[in-house]
Amino acid sequence: MSSPNQKEQNSADSRKKDKEKRPVGRNSFVYIGTIVILIITVIAFVFVPSIGGGMGYSSKLPDFGSYAGRPIRYEQGGYMARQVKDIDEQLKSRGYAQMDNQFFAYQVWKAAFDRTVVHTALLNEARKVGITVSKARLDDAVLEDPEFFENGSFSLERYRETSESAKLSIRNTLEEEILKGYILDDALSLRPSKREIAFLRSMARDERVIEYVELPFSDFPDAKKASFGQENAAKFRKMDLSRITLNDEKEANAVQAKVKDGTLSFEEAAKTHSKDAW
Repeated sequence: MSSPNQKEQNSADSRKKDKEKRPVGRNSFVYIGTIVILIITVIAFVFVPSIGGGMGYSSKLPDFGSYAGRPIRYEQGGYMARQVKDIDEQLKSRGYAQMDNQFFAYQVWKAAFDRTVVHTALLNEARKVGITVSKARLDDAVLEDPEFFENGSFSLERYRETSESAKLSIRNTLEEEILKGYILDDALSLRPSKREIAFLRSMARDERVIEYVELPFSDFPDAKKASFGQENAAKFRKMDLSRITLNDEKEANAVQAKVKDGTLSFEEAAKTHSKDAW
């Protein structure tokens, strides 16, 4: 039978072992992070009346995190608020419904958070390298924005009826999207190699251009042809020659001597001594 002291000692040992079995390090941070996101999601759905119904809220939500010192925050009319609304509408179009479903809420807000982080990161890169959007480029983007379209084209009347604060918000949104586009185009485009750059530069160097006229020989005047033939008669002289082919130089010299002194005719020497087929 155990004594009270032994029971107390066993209880202390058990608590110590349980403490040692608890997850530590990275797993603890994952667990805590998951709880924080779930808590923020619950708070969002308590204080935000509904995702698709106006996006208003009665109490400021805590920051979801930060990137390079910039907070990832849900604000009325902000990027994350727009993403929450867009993602919610996308899921609803696929047959999903919010209706007190915390898993649905988590998916919406987690996806909006991820998009906002990428959005913030791209804008941060644009600011680091000093990329800006010109007023002319931004004006063109405003003219192409569907918010001011009516019957498929830009409506000046609709633009004038829009409040200045709404215009400013649209311009800021368009500017951010253009900046993100610059960074993405640069990051995803293929960079030319040094050899390709050198080749393109070589195409811009000075070139020698030769102009000439080509005429068929039949169009050349006959008088010019005759004159050229007379002046270059040696180029057009023809001679009929016969030959005797021998394999041995000593024999060739002996045959040549007989042909020269007349003791052997050329024709007879060719028939008798020539090695060729002719």
